[in-house]
Amino acid sequence: SRQAEGQAVKFQWEPVPEATKYEIFVRSNTGDFKKEDTVEGTTFDHELPAGQNYEWNVVAIDSKGEKGEILEQPFQFE
Repeated sequence: SRQAEGQAVKFQWEPVPEATKYEIFVRSNTGDFKKEDTVEGTTFDHELPAGQNYEWNVVAIDSKGEKGEILEQPFQFE
């Protein structure tokens, strides 16, 4: 049987004014895969298992630690 290989995926989003960092959440629609991280830039690289549908979102955080609205992006990785 053929096994699905992972592939590095680069997530990128537009900067939010006054944001100093971003929380990113990536999850498969089956719930088998979940990843969350905090980054200072507007990109995030991570290897994802192939053959699943994913949803990811980003939340901007300002210097006071206050969070902005969630930016959501669904996608499919085959």
